[in-house]
Order: sequence, then structure tokens, then C-alpha cells
Amino acid sequence: DLLAEQLAYSTLKSAAVDPKLLCFVCNPDNDPDAPSLKQALNDALAASQAIPAYIFGGTQYAKVGGKRTLQEAQTADRDCSFARLDKELSEKKPWYFLFSGHADVTGPCREKRLGFTNSEGQITSTEVDNDQVAELLARSEVRLAVLNGCESLDLAKTCIRKGVPVVVCWETVVPDEAAYLFVRGFFRRLAESKEAVVSKEDFERAFDVGKEAVVSKKSVHLTVVSGEVETRTKPYFEFADPKDEDGNIICDFGVQGMLESGSYAAGKPVLLAAEGERRWEYRGDWRAVD
Repeated sequence: DLLAEQLAYSTLKSAAVDPKLLCFVCNPDNDPDAPSLKQALNDALAASQAIPAYIFGGTQYAKVGGKRTLQEAQTADRDCSFARLDKELSEKKPWYFLFSGHADVTGPCREKRLGFTNSEGQITSTEVDNDQVAELLARSEVRLAVLNGCESLDLAKTCIRKGVPVVVCWETVVPDEAAYLFVRGFFRRLAESKEAVVSKEDFERAFDVGKEAVVSKKSVHLTVVSGEVETRTKPYFEFADPKDEDGNIICDFGVQGMLESGSYAAGKPVLLAAEGERRWEYRGDWRAVD
């Protein structure tokens, strides 16, 4: 029902207003070497609730009870290749770009790359390096790129160097739900800006609201104290690296995956911006970077 409401809402807004956001949802749901991302389409739908959007890709499910699922109806066209992105950016000319998918596909020299997918739901992007992606986004003159995938910081830095003015990314791996909550909060706040040229401060506020949306999710814990049952709530997520120092995933959403605080690691989002020759990084306060 939530997906249906989001899709209906975004369709109405897109019909009334020229879409300013282009969402590319790369879900390798038919690739034996990569886990599928069932929630990736939700990221785009949530963003489109706030800002009218073009949405490409997603996932394709089998028929249930002889009826097509919402995902099938939304994603009859599943081609999310680099060539398709080039074509759609050139034609649609969006202000903002959202990538939802794997951003840690290992290329030559262990470079982390975007996991573009073909119409069969398989990753086909090992030949597309970060320079090519960054140059395309810069050439397309997008004002913001949101790389909502694991370990996308290196690509984000490349985008800034190539001329993309603002990029949001994840330094670490990120659970699907945390990525979804962040994007939903981020774009809802960004949509409140009515100016044609959004300031660095507007992106900062949207970034903070996205983070608040992640930690606002609560978990309920029942404890017995002196024979009485007490109910306590705590944040479900905490901004921490889901990997240990050896690179092993420690947050598997089982009991062993919890942090000492009792919350789960949400990963670490980063906001990058450029002003002229100066480059900035924001994690809670701005600092100049090389």
C-alpha cells in the first residue's frame, strides 16, 4: 500500500510539474554474483514523493495470483546501463540525480564502481570506471548527485573534481533500510527550498534531516525490574561503520550484529560540495578538503 501511494503521488506530481529528479535504480535481481536489492525501488519512490521524478529500473517479480505486482508494472523497462544513463540525462536534463544500487562493484585496481545493470537484471558495469561516470554527470550539469550505495565516497570525490557541485554518498557499507530512510528525509527537506539555485546551506539542512530520519526509527525493549515489566525505546540505528577493522561485516541484523549500544550500524553518510576552486566535506560540520 505504501508503494502504491508513493507511486500514485509521484505520478500526479510528475504530470503537473516538469520532473527535476532522475532516479536510476540498478537492482541485480538475476545475477548470481551480486545480492538483489529489493528495497532499491523504494528509495526512488520515496524521493519522488518530494520532488517529481523520472524513475528508471527497479526489480521484476513473478506474478502473484495471476496479477502483476506493482514492481512489475513500474519496471517493465529494466535497462539501467551506463549507455542508458547517458541517453536519459541528455534528454531529460534533470537538476538532481539519484543512484540506488550497488556502488561497491570491484573493478581493476580494486576501484569501487557503480553496479549498472542490463535488462536481464545482471551487473554489466565493470568496464565503466569512475572517471567516465563523473565526467558524464558533470557534462550533464546536474546540480546534485546522490550516490545511495555502499562505499561510494571515492566516486563522489571524483565527481567533485570533475565539476559536479554537490554529491551525497556513503563512506561505508549501508543497510538497505538506513539508505531508504536517509533518502526519504533528505529529499523531503530539499523540496522545501523554493529557489531555482539551491545553496550549500540548503543541502546541509537536507543532509541533517536525512540523518535525523535514520536515527528516528526506534526499537522497543522489554525488561523485568523488580517483577515489573518496563518498556524502553532506543534508536534502531546508530551512525557507525558496519565493518570491523579487518573489513568483516559485523552488523548482520542478528543479535550478534548489534553494537554495544544495542543499536545497529547505519553506516556513515558524507556530503561533498565545491565552490569555485575550493572543495568542502560535511559530516556534521564543514571542513576544507584537497
